[in-house]
Amino acid sequence: MNKDALVSIIVPIYNAETTLEQALSSIEQQIYPHFEALCVNDGSTDNSQGIIDAFCARDSRFQSITKENGGYGSACNCGLQRAQGTWIGILEPDDWYDSHFLERLLDLQDTHQTQQTAPCDDILKAAYWRVTHPDTSEQEILACSYRKRVRIKHQPFTIYDSGATELLNHHPSIWSALYRRTFLQENAITFREIPGAGWADNPFLFETFLAAKRIRYCDVPLYYYREETEAKTRSFAQNSPFIPLDRLRDIFEILSKRNEKNYAVLCSVYHRVFFYIAGLCTYNNLSENKRLKCAITDIFKKLHPAIVFSIDSIEPRYLKLYCELTGEDAARIHYGRYLVYLLRESVYSARNIGIKVTMKRAFAFLHKRSK
Repeated sequence: MNKDALVSIIVPIYNAETTLEQALSSIEQQIYPHFEALCVNDGSTDNSQGIIDAFCARDSRFQSITKENGGYGSACNCGLQRAQGTWIGILEPDDWYDSHFLERLLDLQDTHQTQQTAPCDDILKAAYWRVTHPDTSEQEILACSYRKRVRIKHQPFTIYDSGATELLNHHPSIWSALYRRTFLQENAITFREIPGAGWADNPFLFETFLAAKRIRYCDVPLYYYREETEAKTRSFAQNSPFIPLDRLRDIFEILSKRNEKNYAVLCSVYHRVFFYIAGLCTYNNLSENKRLKCAITDIFKKLHPAIVFSIDSIEPRYLKLYCELTGEDAARIHYGRYLVYLLRESVYSARNIGIKVTMKRAFAFLHKRSK
């Protein structure tokens, strides 16, 4: 675990020619030089392979791996099988690294880890930048929604320590981290092989963080994540509404295998459940889509009502839906607590991304809800 440890960066690639050069360049420009970039071409039909070949020709640290199309999870697993590094990183081909990404994360390690008898860290995690409305005149680069929230008392920590579950409450940003390769192997953690993207990052997030015994965190954004556009979000929710629900089932399976009973962890999972279902309900009419309504009911029935009604971040309209589909008493909904939550979130947002952007997003939220 010395300062010259090799890092294996897996890049799962499918038809990414428009952004791939930027992604691979951000690896090439890393201040920390000891890496191998495993470019897994998952059956691309565009010029992605040509871009990969150009990097491999000029930099021996880049490797080209070609395979038939199998989806994001399959491509990542292919990279895991080929990886030789002490640490594993994942860079999605439409994102890019800060040039100090590897350097800052590896600097988190305790210097005592140079001793062979010292315990090893399992996950090195960082904050990230959200690139909203990417590649348009409206593009903004904003701090992620857990920056300044992960208030841990000591490093390293586990996800069960106070304040750490904030890392489970937001986007499953598995790529803004490094994972010790032997930690993944010892816990038999791989990606679920699902066609397409398939949201395979969701179960991977929970499997890694729940199993990790030593996590270190850097509250500096070091990764640039291109967010989906509104049009793509709508299209996905309408054309593939069961994928988020399938991944939620995967997460519940993980919790069941671990006999997970930690309240903070369960709150994080429930928060994710309602967030995903809110997204589906925004773009789908449940009265017209009976199959989707039944699938959401099935997910809702996996939840403990006492925990559901204790979470202040769940919007009352979706608590009403929960009550409607499960038969729970709607009188238990606490409207005032949600208003307090919104106020608290507004204050946090103003600190994190600025008052002007917060106000703009608040008006956009209200406009969407009114429609």
